[in-house]
Amino acid sequence: MAALGAVALGAGLLLWLLPALLGLAGGTTPEVASVLAAAGRPPVTLRVPGTDTPLLGRALEFQRVTVAEAGTDRARAVSTLDFEGGFGSVRVSSLGRETTQFRRAMAGWGLEGSLAPTLVAAVAALSARRSALQSADVPALSQLVRPEDRERALADPTLQSLLAHPERNGAIQAWYLRFEAGEITVTEDVGEPVRSHRLRLVPRELGALEFVFAGSLL
Repeated sequence: MAALGAVALGAGLLLWLLPALLGLAGGTTPEVASVLAAAGRPPVTLRVPGTDTPLLGRALEFQRVTVAEAGTDRARAVSTLDFEGGFGSVRVSSLGRETTQFRRAMAGWGLEGSLAPTLVAAVAALSARRSALQSADVPALSQLVRPEDRERALADPTLQSLLAHPERNGAIQAWYLRFEAGEITVTEDVGEPVRSHRLRLVPRELGALEFVFAGSLL
């Protein structure tokens, strides 16, 4: 029994040290890729700023991973992420480019911050919009639209009607996100029977990991 316990302990230690061993054997890229793959094993819980509701990942696949070091103790992995999960009762499906940050510790490279920061930032914007629509909070909605589109978006007759009677808008069923050059397109399914419409998210500022809506809120 003691021998079996020692074997189990050794196997656990090896699993814990595997990323570091991979780093010694082949450099930063295989080690970071290993940590990324391990962190992405579902189920995955991702914290979304501005809400207590987590983004839950049921299926995640990181592909085309490239790793760049920044100094001796930091690195970033750029990849494509195919994501399936849920945000409360809302189904979330996403396909796009992701950048994940890492920091070197005693045991090797480890995740720093969110596993999927770009996806999380997009869901945060969608969540804030949903809350503002439900509460008819016009000032909050105003801050969620890029300045050049703000006046036109808020004057939309359909939006005005919805804000007057928010209970008439059905529950959001799903968000389907696709990352494109400079923006994220979102197909939103609402109500029963389902109605679909298209939204556009763009960075609030160049290079910022915070999104606002372009063109329209609906």
